[in-house]
Amino acid sequence: MGKHEKTLETMRQVPRPSNLRWADIESLLIHLKESLADVVDSYIEDCEREGKVPEKPFSGKITVRVSPTTHRRIAIKAASRRESMNQYIEELIERDTSDMATTE
Repeated sequence: MGKHEKTLETMRQVPRPSNLRWADIESLLIHLKESLADVVDSYIEDCEREGKVPEKPFSGKITVRVSPTTHRRIAIKAASRRESMNQYIEELIERDTSDMATTE
């Protein structure tokens, strides 16, 4: 078992041992960041080699501009359903796009 694996194993213990050092945690985090960067770089290289467009993660946040009248209607409709406007709009979009294939 390597140094970083030992640090992870120590971090998983409950209660935490008093010999867990911040320097070890910092070293582990740096190692994980470097490893993630290597994986992402490999993925991008694979996509380029195969002629594919890399998939990018979506944050789940979008900005939609509507007229004040539509905004008011959405607010009234959401309130009548005891939902936030966000919940109401998300349900509408989900219903309209549910027939699409996903890769979740």
